Amino acid sequence: MKEQVIGTEREKALERFGLIAPLLEEGISAAELGERRCLLLQRVGISERTLRRWIASYKEEGFKGLIRRERNDKGVSKSISAEALVGCKA
Repeated sequence: MKEQVIGTEREKALERFGLIAPLLEEGISAAELGERRCLLLQRVGISERTLRRWIASYKEEGFKGLIRRERNDKGVSKSISAEALVGCKA
């Protein structure tokens, strides 16, 4: 099951790379880059912030940066403290 999840995440990372690849080309003008960005955002329906995050992750970590990672705090409640869940005894 875990291997299937890893495979799915790699497929999603490949899709992300396919989307951002035209924006990573060297030598294109700022105007062309802006036009490509706008067309991509309209066509795919993702936010500007998501696109910037994917590009930054790719530039920092390469393809590995596009693979979604499991959260470190998965399964840990962030809104209710452990004391509140157990209850207080006066």
